[in-house]
Parts: sequence; structure tokens; C-alpha cells
Amino acid sequence: MISLLVLGFGLPVLQGILFVRILFPYPLRILAGRGFNLALSTGIGLGLSSLLYTGYRFFYPAGELSGLLLLDSIFILMLLLIVRQSERTPHRIPIERYYKPELLDAYIRSLFVILLITSLVVFILRICYLPDGQWDTFAIWNLHARFFSRGGDNWMDYFNPVIGWSHPDYPLLISACVARGWQFAESETVLSPALVSAVFTFGTVGIVTGSIGALRGPRSGWMAGIVLLGASTFVQHGAWMQADVPLGFFIVAALAVIAMIDRDENNTRTWAMAGLLCGLAAWTKNEGELFLCVIILISICNLFFRSGPFRQKSIRAGGFVFGILPAALILVWFKTHCQIPNDLLEGQHGQTLQRLLDPARRNLVMQFYQQEILGFGKSPMGIAPILILYTALMVRINAHRVSQAFPAIAVILIMLTGYFGIYLITPHNLYLHLQSSLNRLLLHLWPTLVFAAFLLVNDYSRKPSPGYSG
Repeated sequence: MISLLVLGFGLPVLQGILFVRILFPYPLRILAGRGFNLALSTGIGLGLSSLLYTGYRFFYPAGELSGLLLLDSIFILMLLLIVRQSERTPHRIPIERYYKPELLDAYIRSLFVILLITSLVVFILRICYLPDGQWDTFAIWNLHARFFSRGGDNWMDYFNPVIGWSHPDYPLLISACVARGWQFAESETVLSPALVSAVFTFGTVGIVTGSIGALRGPRSGWMAGIVLLGASTFVQHGAWMQADVPLGFFIVAALAVIAMIDRDENNTRTWAMAGLLCGLAAWTKNEGELFLCVIILISICNLFFRSGPFRQKSIRAGGFVFGILPAALILVWFKTHCQIPNDLLEGQHGQTLQRLLDPARRNLVMQFYQQEILGFGKSPMGIAPILILYTALMVRINAHRVSQAFPAIAVILIMLTGYFGIYLITPHNLYLHLQSSLNRLLLHLWPTLVFAAFLLVNDYSRKPSPGYSG
């Protein structure tokens, strides 16, 4: 069982490695940068495997394992051919000059490693204590995966209002990955959802640490990883196998890739990969669809208001849209076949405007926003306010840094505003809705906040050593 499960996860990882090799021609030689590439490859591999698996089960509902292996093999061979035939011309990322390693760097790196190992131990212990995760895990994501696993030709029977409480309209990235692991293992082992969660939880650490390490230097990268793991709710929700952590992975990964190619206007391939990551965010959770809309809006603003030849910007935008298409097409097909209306929209009954204008609802939402943001991370003072204060004190403003950080900051602000509006019109009990969900909504924006903060922060005080490459 274990060897088959490893094969079931190993094939998507190989696909992801080949895919990133084709679309991300940036050599990241520092240790954190290699971690970024591995995390990016693994996350993209699982995302692509979920799209392939869902499409396979749509055309061949019985979903025999032999057919799935054949599909994986064909896809890997196609990627190998593209890698072999494509000319990989390395591109340089416009990174900050690094300092020579000092004793302080060794201390910071050691602290990061200790915190990472501690988080891994905590993650494993929580998985052992709650192997089926929290309510959303076994009542939504794993339940949908069981329809894949047990349903055979009738796996789409869960598009049924009788189990509307399980939100059949939720996208299937997590459920498809879990079900695929079960099919390879020939058993509904708890290891499959645990592995999916581990990939995205610690992959997020690799994305944040590696991207900041490449863009701002290794010391900043290790510090960003420490701050990210400093919010205990991050690892806790990861161990509970909540979909907010994978969503946070795809959001910050997309924004990290966009920041890395900020000045590389002609690299259409990598813009396509950024688009794919945005599409996979939408395929992870309904909130990811809001992120996709926000990032498209930001891209349109860049297309018309950013300086540079319009033709180059149009080609870049075309690559970005092309990358979105695979996940978008599967998502449109899924929403078309799932006739279960969204619970937030179905319950409006003409009271939307009344709820929007209700000052009592607005005050309650603002109170919860203040409470959850100031107390985020379960530390005595709240880790988010500390990070924001540190950023304000250490910020180094220049046009390039602002350009790189702008998409991440805009995403955070617009999505928080969007969530605020959704809470105002929710047909559910507002207090209970806020109490049960706001912390998780902040969680999938937490990696992006850390990423944006460390893009702006300058933690060095001496002139960089020329010639040091990390």
C-alpha cells in the first residue's frame, strides 16, 4: 500500500518538476531558492494531477487505475519531449546583492531550522491525534473524495441537494488529490489527505522563504520563514487538513512568481505559469475565484496604465490568460454540471441591500475584523500587528520594491474588502459565520502578508559585499 501511495504522489511531483523546468527558466542557486523550486514543482504537480484526474473521471467515470497510469505516462512523456526540444536560456532575476554570511546569519538559519523541525513534529502529532481532521475535512473534502473513490460510474451523484450541507459546489482540487492517492493505495488511508496537507503546508514555507531569499537575500528569506511559522494557527490548520492552507499556497506562489518576473517583460512562459497558479487557486476553494478576479483586474490595470510597449504587455497578458485556461475550463465544466446553488447567493431573498445598509451588521463585522487581525497567530500581542509594525519601521521605499510588492498588497486589501462585503450580505447567522470562518480567511492571506512585508523591508545596514552570490 505504501509503495503504491508513494507512486501515486511521485508521478505528479515528477510532472511538476518537468513543468517548472519548462516554464520557470530562473536558476536559483541559494539553498532557499532550491527549496522554492521544489515546493513550486510539488504544488503545481498536485494541482495538475487533480485537473487530469477530474477530467479523466468525467470521460471515463469508472476510472480504472490502468487508464490513470497510462494518462500520467503520456503526460510525462510529452513534458520530457518539450524539455528536450526547448532551448533553456537562463534568465536573471533582479535580486538584491547579498552580504557575505556572518555569525548572525548562522543564528537566524539555525533558528529557522529548529522552528521548522518543531512545526513538523507538531504537525505529525496533530495528525495522529485527529487523523480525519476537523469538520470541513471529513464532511466536505474527504466526503467528496469518497464519491470519487466509491462511486464508480456514479461519482457525480454527490451533486445532490440532499447533502447540500457538504457544499457540493466547492471546487475539487483537494478532493481529487486525496481520491487519486486512495486509488493508487487501493485503500482509503488517512495518509493520503495527510500527505496532501503536508505538501501544501510546508510547501508554503518553501515558497515564502525561497522567493524572499532570492529577491532580498538569504537572511531575509530565513526571517520570513520564521515569521510565517510563528503563527501557530498556520501549522494547526495545516494539520487539520483545511483547504485554506493549499489556497494560501497557490495565492502566494502566484504572487511570488509575478514578483520574480516583474522586470522580465518578454518571458511569456513564466507568465503562463503565474496564470496556471492563479487558476489552481480558483480550483482549490470558492475564495480562490475571488483571488482570480482580483489578479485579473490588477493585470488589466498593468496592461493599460503601466509604462512600456503595449505589444509586449499584450503578449505577456496573453501568456497569463493561456496559463489560467486549463483550470478555468475544468472549473466552468464543474460549475455547469453542479446544479447546487451557492448557499450565500440562494439565501438572499431580496434582502441584500437591507443587509448591506444595516449599521449593526457593519459594526459587528468591523469588531470581528479588529479582533481577529490583532489576535492572529494566537500570540499574546498578535503576530500580524507585530509584522506590520516591523515593516513600517524597517521599510525601504523605492520604485522597484513597490512595483514588486504592489500586486500582493492589492490582493490582500481587495480580498479583505470583498470578504467584508460578503459577511454583510450573508444569510446565515452573522455572529456564528464570523466566528467560524474569519480566522481561516485571514489564514490563507497570511503567507501573502509575510511575503509582501519582506519585499518592502530592508534588514541590512551595511554596504553589500560585491561578488557574493549566495
